[in-house]
Amino acid sequence: MSGESVKLTSGSTIADLHRIEVIGNAEYSDVDSTPVMKVDTDTVQTPSCVEELVNGVHDSVPESACLALTRILMDHLDVFSQSDNDLGRTDIISHHIETADAKSVPQSLPRFPSAHVESTSKRR
Repeated sequence: MSGESVKLTSGSTIADLHRIEVIGNAEYSDVDSTPVMKVDTDTVQTPSCVEELVNGVHDSVPESACLALTRILMDHLDVFSQSDNDLGRTDIISHHIETADAKSVPQSLPRFPSAHVESTSKRR
């Protein structure tokens, strides 16, 4: 927001509203709840991943909303990846692709462009 005065004429659209349907209250849902680690945001240092997310919020968002966002992110810190190395695996969800009687078709891997070959070999 620029802080400059804006003149609105009668009938001007300043926002779009969309009807929503409330499908339940999370506090009383039937979903199997897993214990969540709550973090005291006043005594624990804010991790850099949370700071990056909050710092990316637009300048027009009030500081009170940014503080609320920080508290929410800290309360649910266990569901966010904090680095490239902490992504894990799960056996909670599995999938199956139905192919009927079709046989698999072996395919060779695509060739890397020569410009990328050097950079990928350095990583190994």
